[in-house]
Amino acid sequence: MTVALFQEAAARWRVTRHPRWAAVAEAALAKHPERPLVGAGKKKADVEAWFELEAKGDPLDLDRLVRAASATSAADAIDRVNQLAKRDDPRLATRLIGVLEAPPWRANLYKPFVSTVIELFTRTGDVRGREAMADLAPRYKAIIETSVGDWTSTQLARAAQAMATVSPTALPASDEQRLGDLEAQLHVTAPRQKPKTQSDRELLELIHSAPDDDRPRLVFADALMERGDPRGEFIQLQLQRAAGHGTREALRRERALAADKKRLTSWALPLANGGAFNFGRGFVERVELKPATAKKVLGERAWATVREVRGLNGLSNKLTLAFLESPALANVARIEGVNQAVLESLEPKSRPWASLVAHGLPSKALLRALPRLDALSLFPTEALPCPSDLLHGLPIRELKLGFAFLPGAPTPEFFEALPRLETLELQRHQDEPRLTRPLLANVATTLRHLELADPGPEAAALLEPLSLSSLTVVRFNLERSFVELLLATQASLKTLTLAGSTRWVTLPLVREWMKRFGLTRVSVRHHDSWSFSSDGTLELETGTHELPFAWLLEAGLDGVARVTIVERIFQEDPLSFASLANDEAQLAELRRAFDAKGFGLEGP
Repeated sequence: MTVALFQEAAARWRVTRHPRWAAVAEAALAKHPERPLVGAGKKKADVEAWFELEAKGDPLDLDRLVRAASATSAADAIDRVNQLAKRDDPRLATRLIGVLEAPPWRANLYKPFVSTVIELFTRTGDVRGREAMADLAPRYKAIIETSVGDWTSTQLARAAQAMATVSPTALPASDEQRLGDLEAQLHVTAPRQKPKTQSDRELLELIHSAPDDDRPRLVFADALMERGDPRGEFIQLQLQRAAGHGTREALRRERALAADKKRLTSWALPLANGGAFNFGRGFVERVELKPATAKKVLGERAWATVREVRGLNGLSNKLTLAFLESPALANVARIEGVNQAVLESLEPKSRPWASLVAHGLPSKALLRALPRLDALSLFPTEALPCPSDLLHGLPIRELKLGFAFLPGAPTPEFFEALPRLETLELQRHQDEPRLTRPLLANVATTLRHLELADPGPEAAALLEPLSLSSLTVVRFNLERSFVELLLATQASLKTLTLAGSTRWVTLPLVREWMKRFGLTRVSVRHHDSWSFSSDGTLELETGTHELPFAWLLEAGLDGVARVTIVERIFQEDPLSFASLANDEAQLAELRRAFDAKGFGLEGP
């Protein structure tokens, strides 16, 4: 009886392509016992057995035929799907959707299979295929997180869009009557939207409408936790840490929840479709756009929680402008990667940007239209005229300047009228003229933090008028005499950071510098990143570099009161939890080594 009902429903579905007839066809055979697999393999005998079974045309064999096809290679699966497609069975669409949702293949060989399924959905004009592709496309990056997932997402979205006008044929009265009888007999009901889906949408809208408010996020987290969704706990933990209430145990738990990359990607959808992402306060806070996929996320409502956008320099100028002018990005405060052509095309109007990284020189009109701008990085990639008054009067607190392509070195006039400048980073190209004049005299009263990248011998003259709190020096051929020459100019200096050839920097030398120059903290950034403070705290950074630190143990630990571990990569990039796994063995060895010296390491 059930096979007869299936055949009736399938026949009417082939005429109408109506999802109600497909649902009846599904229900007619739904309770039939599962049959054993046949032909689930790549051997010749498996292939022959599968095609022999398929040739019988028994509708009760469809499920095991699809399951067996999924257990072979992607290329062989294409042949088998094409064979099954000849049946024009309404159930094949749902079976293939199941394969797309849990694909047994993930490499580039999977792409032809996806194309085959899309072509089948398009050819049959089945509205269920369109709806399934539209649903899968924005979340496919959570299924396959590689470029194959990006490609599949794009193809599904395009196919769904191409089928936008597809709709089932209007049913005649006779079909309506018969369908009603069969639906009642087989207990088929129209699919109803799950209440939580609408509730989630409403809660997310509250978050997007007030992205600076933690309360809607906490309400959403509570709703998720009530139904056992781990994302709720993740949101709560991130909010606690952002509020300064995090603990070591909470940090470990947060990292454990985020260790599953697929799950993390699913939480970052739909913005995960556009590139790399970072979380903050439980939601995507930073996005680094990828050229191949960025367009897919333009205009998404989820941009409301994003505060920083990177990777714009990899996009076309047209797409970059589309992002920068999109109302969806109205809350973004930090923009990175704007090139000269885009800078020249931007309309000088008020924007919420607090930080801008430009690979060029903005116009004075554009800069003066950014009332919140307090961090500016200028790295021209071509020779451009630079007005001496470009920055005059701007409320900039932090300035980074790379002047390899500027026509000549900056002048003291360039730094005039910057009443709030506190932090400055200068990147001088080795071939540029040396800066021998008192370049920074005009900001000497406000400047407290200076970073010099590749400085020459003239650096000491630059520092003389200043009264710095912290100094960072980045130089490949860093030498003790050069560092001490700079230190001698700064009686007020408390923090020194060195990056480059720093293996010669030892704890005894650091303690000597603290005594001679009044330093309270010295940090070293190289293969082994570490810091030492005047209170006797030795801080070891993990996650960004290797973890030998053997030379520290060999050099002795005189003057060290305690040793702590800082997982710098966790602090800077909450998405890189998994990358810390490689550190665990080395970290355990490091703990044992310091324990042997009488120091129990503190920290995560």
